[in-house]
Amino acid sequence: MTKGTWHNVTRIVHLLGGLRAVNNPGAEVIIPLGKNDNPIHTFSIEKYHDLPLSLTSLRFKIVGIDYYENLQQAQGYYPPTWYPFHAGQENAELESQWSYLANAAFKAGEVELMDICSRISFEIRACKLRLRKLSESYNVELWSLCEQQHFSPGKIETLNSFSIYLETHDLLRELCTLRDYLAEFVANFVLKNSLNPDNRIRLMTSLRKQIGKDGIVDISIASEIYRITDEAEEGWLAKLSAYRDLVVHYVPLGQATGRGFIIRRFLPDSSLENLPSIYFPIPSDPFAVKKIRSKGSPFETTSEWIEASKQDDESAPDALEYCLHSVVRMISLACKIAKEAPISPEMPTFTIGK
Repeated sequence: MTKGTWHNVTRIVHLLGGLRAVNNPGAEVIIPLGKNDNPIHTFSIEKYHDLPLSLTSLRFKIVGIDYYENLQQAQGYYPPTWYPFHAGQENAELESQWSYLANAAFKAGEVELMDICSRISFEIRACKLRLRKLSESYNVELWSLCEQQHFSPGKIETLNSFSIYLETHDLLRELCTLRDYLAEFVANFVLKNSLNPDNRIRLMTSLRKQIGKDGIVDISIASEIYRITDEAEEGWLAKLSAYRDLVVHYVPLGQATGRGFIIRRFLPDSSLENLPSIYFPIPSDPFAVKKIRSKGSPFETTSEWIEASKQDDESAPDALEYCLHSVVRMISLACKIAKEAPISPEMPTFTIGK
């Protein structure tokens, strides 16, 4: 191999289902099952940057990658550098771009602009790290089942399962906080001259109503926001909001349509056979569940509740996979909105005093 191809970095790739792929400096990549077990699978890559492509060619789905770049990270003093997968190079630095906008606004004396850019920067970072926490909770559940030889296909709930439920809820809440911060930014700094709001807009629902009321869907960013928040067409942001509303106002996702469980299953679609994984199914139609739950419990007897708990929704998405797609979409939306800022981002500079 060419000298200089490899970096002195350990990479741990988070995979859907709770699995991991570990690449210490060098060509070898291992997929471990537990801390003390032999690897499930081992392969080699030719170049440092081949790792994601090699994993996807084996039909693994990547959640994100931890980079351990220095001794302090390796020893646990500081967290690894983490990137959700598919965010892209431009989006990977988005958190910095929003903080650069905040810095530029500070230097220009634009306090309100500085404030909202700082809040958006914080929430992008929060969503990214919440995704990592959710992936970690999947891994702990899977690892403990395999280590104790309790893995076999079927439903289960352990003392670790609650962390999966909780991290899913927390991430949905963070994503919708970011949603509303972006709406506030768009209303007050992007579409300010096109909207005629009676009051300051702080929520995405308010922004959508005002866009429709003022008939400005011909403006690109307004048109996209109006489309993705269209509940009738199941726009992706409308669907995300419905999941969040279920969690905040009505019912935990694991109890939305009956008694929910974590499901043990062999990883679907993988080119390797019988890889253990776990799956937390969330309701496939949050709009319908929200409508039903707004009227109270859908069950009149405990027998109905028990029977509903036995039913499986074959189209139910996995919480981790759904949250990954939602984080990537929110980051992409934030990237588009950042380009519409009324000020250019400016990286902070530091000087050493004499």
